[in-house]
Amino acid sequence: QATYRQNLAQIEQARADVTFAEAQSQRQQDLMRRGVTTQVALDQAQHDLNAARQRLSAAQRQAEATVAQLGGKADDKIENHPRVRQAQAQVDKAERDLRHTVVRAAMAGVVAKVDALQVGEYLPAAQPAFNLVAADHVWVEANPKETDLTFLKPGDPATVTIDAYPGREWHASVASISPASGAEFSVLPAQNASGNWVKVVQRVPVRLRVEIPQDGPPLRAGMSADVSIDTGHTRSLGDLMRLGT
Repeated sequence: QATYRQNLAQIEQARADVTFAEAQSQRQQDLMRRGVTTQVALDQAQHDLNAARQRLSAAQRQAEATVAQLGGKADDKIENHPRVRQAQAQVDKAERDLRHTVVRAAMAGVVAKVDALQVGEYLPAAQPAFNLVAADHVWVEANPKETDLTFLKPGDPATVTIDAYPGREWHASVASISPASGAEFSVLPAQNASGNWVKVVQRVPVRLRVEIPQDGPPLRAGMSADVSIDTGHTRSLGDLMRLGT
């Protein structure tokens, strides 16, 4: 932008020179008609006028080139310049690459099987390095029968007991209910239309979010638990009779 302002000053100077050269050329032409000057003086004045016009044209072309370098807008903000934006993109990419040199956990937790890693070992893409057990949100997966899901819904309160800590209970709530039974995600799911399928009561995974008290014992991944969920529905005598039939 400073160069462009300098180009504008040069254009103004060139225009002033052209005006002066035009006046000099006109003066020499008037003197030549009156016979009080020489042809050499007239030619010199005309030469000076042509040179002044060429300098003006060159200054204008230089200003146009500077505007092109400024992206077509001489008074635009510097941060909008294409070269500045390109440089900023390179800086952003370098910062992103630098952030990727550090592996950050997606959640707070405890890592396991770290001893298997060797210093200097390279891991291929998608190969797990170690396990991470979440510590900020503990959940229990229950597998109730499909017949127990009639009135079950997310948000229902529940109590959880752990075999490792008899006599203690944890409060929990239903976080989500799987959209399919556990058998549907098996390697060989049952084909109901095969003609030899036997009806078996299916189990549907249910995830419960557990509230961890500050003075509670630690819960380990994979522990056995008993879950009791309160759906808020009370069965009547008629329900029990229908179940009996």
